[in-house]
Amino acid sequence: GMTMATFSERLDELMEERDVSIRALSNHLYLSHTTVQYYRKGRSQPSADTIIRMCQFFGVSADYLLGLSCVRQHDIYGIANTIDAAYAKMDEIKHSVNDAMTLLKEV
Repeated sequence: GMTMATFSERLDELMEERDVSIRALSNHLYLSHTTVQYYRKGRSQPSADTIIRMCQFFGVSADYLLGLSCVRQHDIYGIANTIDAAYAKMDEIKHSVNDAMTLLKEV
């Protein structure tokens, strides 16, 4: 199958895309600039705690950041919104049916 990106490639890609400097990321994560530079160059690996904070910072899943998945985030909000919209539509249909029944009774 297709080989996934490595952690350092994903980090580099996200930093480039969001225009996040090494200084900004290291400040946010309370890490030295060198440490972040090493992550980016693939010379060292972050702790689980740092991975979690990076995921929150970039808004991506750990699987994506670690190169285990192509999916940036598990779109739970999108799914929830779709379900809400479906319920709203069902309510609308129910009201239409009730209105139709009322009209039929009056005939």
